[in-house]
Amino acid sequence: MAIYSKVLLGEEEKVLVYITDSKSAVKKASEIHETNPVASAAIGRLLTGTKMMSLVQKEDSSRISVSINGDGDIGKLIAFCDHLGTLKVKLDNPNPELIINEKGKLDVGHAVGKNGYVSVTKDSDNIKPYTGQTKLISGEIAEDLTYYYADSEQTGAAFSLGVFINKEAEVEYAGGMMIHILPDCPDKDIDKIEKAMQNAKAFTEYLKEYDDLESIIKAIFKDINYKIIDSGEYEYNCDCSRWRAKLAYDSIPKEERDTIIKEDGNLTVHCDYCKSDYVFNR
Repeated sequence: MAIYSKVLLGEEEKVLVYITDSKSAVKKASEIHETNPVASAAIGRLLTGTKMMSLVQKEDSSRISVSINGDGDIGKLIAFCDHLGTLKVKLDNPNPELIINEKGKLDVGHAVGKNGYVSVTKDSDNIKPYTGQTKLISGEIAEDLTYYYADSEQTGAAFSLGVFINKEAEVEYAGGMMIHILPDCPDKDIDKIEKAMQNAKAFTEYLKEYDDLESIIKAIFKDINYKIIDSGEYEYNCDCSRWRAKLAYDSIPKEERDTIIKEDGNLTVHCDYCKSDYVFNR
């Protein structure tokens, strides 16, 4: 199972940190979509970031959808998470051009593209949907989500996201951290957090070195006070069903449905998030 913790930082506890080891969920997503290494890294980062963004929402019935649409070879990526345990992702191209950057890392920014937008839609049973949109900054996803919060929601937030792909092209480590600055946070705490983040290693390096999230918190923030206030487990989980597929089936004009069934023997509704097929023949 993937795991997360919600942590308060600082003397006045005005900084929230969401930290997660998302390997299990990211690995399943990469297997479902049969992604190449750079695509696995891209959907893993987005899936991890979206999960942490969902934890910020206060409504019990909250839902969040994050889409990234750049001019890179990978096309559009969409991740969705809700309060019922749904966590899923889809992408246009699971096999974008594989490029290594000057640091010897998978060039996710090239695959996603640097021209485009990030779009975030939030809603719940009690709140009308709200969509915010900002431009892409780098295509590396963590920087783009950080910029989204600053520009669209005027909120102090920062992301560290990572996916390590081994020589067998499998997801070996995946996870991330989201720092959320609360109102009235003292400058001294902000300075300490910023310094800690400047000195931090790539997040996957901590996943390689430590077996639990609390140890990673201690390693990154060292002498900064912290309190773990929530922890939990999650998994990649699609909410599609035959009932939902039937709604899509019924939305197709009857004459068109009948023609397809007559010619092909059936009509298939396909889920882009988990690759399930629902077959109808009448």
